[in-house]
Amino acid sequence: MASARGLRVLALHSWDAASHARLKSILSSWLREGLVDIAIGTGPHIAESVSLLKTPRGNGVLATSLGNFIHPSLSAQPRNIVLVSGWSYAPSSGVVSLNSLKSVGVSCDGGNCRRTRIKRLL
Repeated sequence: MASARGLRVLALHSWDAASHARLKSILSSWLREGLVDIAIGTGPHIAESVSLLKTPRGNGVLATSLGNFIHPSLSAQPRNIVLVSGWSYAPSSGVVSLNSLKSVGVSCDGGNCRRTRIKRLL
């Protein structure tokens, strides 16, 4: 993975508190080692943190859980996150660079969703 060209994304799912703690450790480790550019965790169905981590290739994105709003049950869920990012790609070197990142809070009540906040991270 470290030598792969293009955008590298890792998504892992957890099923309980112990596996979610392990998931966070793995995601952080893979980013810091430069194996991936974006690391996303799922499982607890609640919005957690989104942060930038330094990687050997520049900034990487760590999202430990984005929430629950895109879910078959469509049950009410007030705290969710959508990531909005801008990237550039240099074909000659195969390097992908993160140019912008923001998290957008989304609150859903059944099938109706609304934006709640925007946090610019980069």
